[in-house]
Amino acid sequence: MPLADGPRWMVRRSGHAFNSFQGIVRTLRRFPDFQPRFGAHVVQLHWNPQTSRVDSVIYVDRSTGETRQIEGAAVVVAAGPLASTKLLLQSTSSDFTEGMGNRHGVLGCFLHDHPNEWSVLELDSPLPVLDHNVYLTRLPYTELPPLMGASVIFCAISKSDRLLSLTPRTTRRFGVLTFSTTTPTQETRVRLHPERKDEFGFPVLDIRMQFGPEVRSTLQATYARLQAILEAAGYHCTLTRQEEDLFPGYSAHYGGTVRMHESPAYGVLNAWSRLHDVPNVVVADASAFTTGVEKNPTLTVMALSARAADRLADDLMRDNMTSTRGSSRALPAFR
Repeated sequence: MPLADGPRWMVRRSGHAFNSFQGIVRTLRRFPDFQPRFGAHVVQLHWNPQTSRVDSVIYVDRSTGETRQIEGAAVVVAAGPLASTKLLLQSTSSDFTEGMGNRHGVLGCFLHDHPNEWSVLELDSPLPVLDHNVYLTRLPYTELPPLMGASVIFCAISKSDRLLSLTPRTTRRFGVLTFSTTTPTQETRVRLHPERKDEFGFPVLDIRMQFGPEVRSTLQATYARLQAILEAAGYHCTLTRQEEDLFPGYSAHYGGTVRMHESPAYGVLNAWSRLHDVPNVVVADASAFTTGVEKNPTLTVMALSARAADRLADDLMRDNMTSTRGSSRALPAFR
């Protein structure tokens, strides 16, 4: 399968371009100033009230069980919307009693995920076996309810079908993978469980989320559109859904729990992916999303992270780690 910035074909599995270890860590390991610490489970960020900064990270060494602390000028949290949020929520102090940077109580709110459904499409006339996926984007915004939309990936059903694509074979059966959007609210959220603990003695996450009826309506409209397009092309088709229920977590494209917003009353991060009240902490994952689109979120996460890292490196070199709220500085160039 061709990749955005990797090899054109992956005959031999060697890690792909979206894998952070393959793309970043493996390269950095040859530099003497870079030191990866494997098996280090971070449990808290340590707040220093005298400097109004996070000055160190506390972690548990999984191999020894020891609790250790390492100092740093800045911290980048990139554990995903669930784990990143859990870390911030359990990083409490006298200044942040409800979690790091959570002065307005929005940390953990506005959780969303991709409603994701797999179906099988059967045509009355055969088509060539697909070697690459075919993408059908969402309808225009003006033709759908606010924040709602769904896309369709028209694909081979199995790996064997992909191999058959190298031959002149045809088929009447194709896979249909659908990604929809959902509307995040303050009620769709994660929080620390009041009773249950994890293996390190900290609360586990209590996740509260469900898909509303507007999601099913959006998916039904998308399927009707797909069938209309095929009918117009001369192909009668039937679509069979493989699951009866939609539930969060199937696609695991979570986002939104440390959302970005100009106002700290509505979001935890500023425009540079830093905590409004803790300017030396960056959250570089899909937690920053305000909403989710109907596409895979990886490239957007990568772009926001590169932008945040560039600004952070620039400020560290200039010793300019003051609050960046309301900054009018130009956007940095990507490097």
